[in-house]
Amino acid sequence: MREQRPNKLSARQREALYDRLRARRRTKETLEQIGNDFGVSYQAVCYHAKRLPPSIKFKPARRQVDEGEVLRLYGIHMNQGTVAEILGIPTRTISNMIARMEWKAAA
Repeated sequence: MREQRPNKLSARQREALYDRLRARRRTKETLEQIGNDFGVSYQAVCYHAKRLPPSIKFKPARRQVDEGEVLRLYGIHMNQGTVAEILGIPTRTISNMIARMEWKAAA
């Protein structure tokens, strides 16, 4: 039979657990290991991990893409996916850029 572990943590333990869970994003430590160190069940650690706010992710700076290069590649009958792969940018960016160029040409 499995051993029963307490699910309750004191306020001080909870703060220490939150610090450990935040650090876990860098250390890749498993939730079971953290639970063993604190003497609580895996479910208790999962519960507290869900309550932790997600880490802030900064969007990478937008890359400036030369319209002439996109037009050259797209003009030789390459599809948008191939052009995006060559330039290393998302397909959506290529699509928006082509639509913008068509709109400018029509105006």
